[in-house]
Amino acid sequence: MTALVLDASVALAWLLADEGGEFAGVLDRVARHGATVPAIWSLEVANVLLVSERNGRLSPEDGTRSISLLRELPIRPLTASLDIDFGQLRTLCQKHGLITHDAAYLEAAARTSLPLATLDRKLAAAAKAEGVSLVGD
Repeated sequence: MTALVLDASVALAWLLADEGGEFAGVLDRVARHGATVPAIWSLEVANVLLVSERNGRLSPEDGTRSISLLRELPIRPLTASLDIDFGQLRTLCQKHGLITHDAAYLEAAARTSLPLATLDRKLAAAAKAEGVSLVGD
């Protein structure tokens, strides 16, 4: 059983020193109990790490270490993006003004009945409105 649905913003806060550490305790929780992520998660994380290397925010060595850290964690992606209820995803986007990437995290948390760990305020507000619990609340 996994402990939570992990938004890319929280994982990136662990890896990028200038992001702040307010979710550092979530890393330990994920290490012990695991996390579930939508299929888009690894693409989002990889893109931010690559852009961070390109703009000098992260060294290539730190990028490699970051990927190694994430690979060691018990993070389980939901099978395929086809598992997403597209109607529900569309409704969440329209109702809360979310982009599909963010709505995928909310849909995953709602579908699995797991709390959502996110630093995205708009996504957190949408989760609360949908009755999805948040890590740290």
